[in-house]
Amino acid sequence: MKQCPMCKELVGDSVSQCFNCRYDFKKRKILSPEAMRASKQIEREQYKEKQKEIQNELILREEIFENARNSDDKLRNQEMITTGFNFEGYRIVYYLGNVSGETVLGTGFLSELSASINDTIGTNSRTLEGKIGVAKDMAIKNLIENAMNKNANAVIGLDFDYVMFRNNMIGVVANGTAVIIERLK
Repeated sequence: MKQCPMCKELVGDSVSQCFNCRYDFKKRKILSPEAMRASKQIEREQYKEKQKEIQNELILREEIFENARNSDDKLRNQEMITTGFNFEGYRIVYYLGNVSGETVLGTGFLSELSASINDTIGTNSRTLEGKIGVAKDMAIKNLIENAMNKNANAVIGLDFDYVMFRNNMIGVVANGTAVIIERLK
């Protein structure tokens, strides 16, 4: 902090003029009334320009989010989910953060019995494969719901993690990055 030598007002170190009396710290003098009016006019114009920029950015963001809301069906139908990090013919406008969908599913007594038999004879266990598929689908649906709650219209970088809990419970976690994309022109 520094103190204005004219009005004794405290101002920040990076300030070039006193806000109170318009003392110019670089030139070490008070600005003339004409210079003060010109300076204030410039500040007003800069303020108005900044307000216009902010307003235009808000309008653009609202249009982008509205387009994302209108394309929710594609995400819901799993057309806009990829393990990659982009979509051909689209550009990513906003990254909305990580999303995940989790599910835990019990295998059941008959599935365990069937898996034990398959393990003994060395074949695939169709019942457990089916359970994992169901758990995976549920995890994707949860992921989509979480992405749509963030106003995303696509998910990139989809990844699955599988966990086997005690008592033969299967856990599936689907992870990805929620994004807003728009078609390239």
